[in-house]
Amino acid sequence: MEPAGIALRLLVYIDGALMLGILLFAMSWTRQVRLATVVFAAVGIVLTTVTMLRLAASFSDSTAFLDIPTLQMLLTETAMGWAAIARITSLLGVVALALTSTKRVYPILFAIMAVVLLSWNGHGAMTDNALGWLHLAGNALHLLAGLGWIGALAAFLWAATLSKESSHDLAVSLERFAGVGTAFVALLLATGIANTLFIVGSNALPTLLETTYGRLLVTKIGLFVAMLAAAAANRFWLTPRMIASPSLAAVRTSLGAELILGIAVLAIVAWLGTLDPVQ
Repeated sequence: MEPAGIALRLLVYIDGALMLGILLFAMSWTRQVRLATVVFAAVGIVLTTVTMLRLAASFSDSTAFLDIPTLQMLLTETAMGWAAIARITSLLGVVALALTSTKRVYPILFAIMAVVLLSWNGHGAMTDNALGWLHLAGNALHLLAGLGWIGALAAFLWAATLSKESSHDLAVSLERFAGVGTAFVALLLATGIANTLFIVGSNALPTLLETTYGRLLVTKIGLFVAMLAAAAANRFWLTPRMIASPSLAAVRTSLGAELILGIAVLAIVAWLGTLDPVQ
C-alpha cells in the first residue's frame, strides 16, 4: 500500500485512541469533553468513509471518481464492508449520546464497539473457521488495550496542559490509572503473542527477521519496551513526587515523550497491517 494508505490507517488509530481516551479518562464529563468526543467521533466517520471509498477505487476497473456498483458490493458482500457500516453507526451513536446523555457510560459503550470493529480492517480477519473468531477477539482486545493506553496518555496530557484540574487531582488520577495501565500491558503482551502466532505461525518465527514484517514487528516491540520504561518512571517516580510537591512540568514532559512513542507504535501498526507477513 502507498504511503497515503498507511497514513490514513494511522489517522484512524490516532482518532480512535483520542476518542477512547477522553471518554474513559477525562476527569469530568464537562462541555469541553463532550464537544471533543463529538469531534473525534465525527472525524472517525469521515476517515472510515474515505477508507471505504479508497478501497472501492482500488478494486474497480472504472476510471470514474466513484464506482457505485463496486462500493455497493464492498459494503454489502464483504465482512469488511459490514464492519465499516457498523462502525459508522457506532460513531453516530457516540455523537448523539455525547450531545444528549448526562452519563458517559453510554457513549463509552458505542466507542468501544467502534474500536472493536477496526479488527476487520487488517490481519485480524485473515484466519478462517472457528479460529478466525478467536483471532478477531484477540485483535480486538489488542486494539482496545493499545488505543486505551495511548488515549489515556493524551487525556492526562490534556489535563496537565489545558485543563483547569489541579496538579493534585491529576496526580491522584495518574495513581488510580496504575492498575488499569497494568491490565492494558498484560492484555497487550498476551494478545500480541497470540496475534503473532496467528499471523506468522510458529514455523516462521526463526526466519522472522528476514522479512520486512518481522523487522518492523521487532521495532514495534522495542518501542513498546521504551513506553514501559517511561510508564514506570511516571508511576514510581514522577507521580509520587507530584503528590508530595505539586508540579506539572516534569509530568508533562514524561507524558509527552510516552505519547510520542505510542504514536510511533501506531505508525508501525498501520504499516504492518498493509504487509504480507512472509515478505
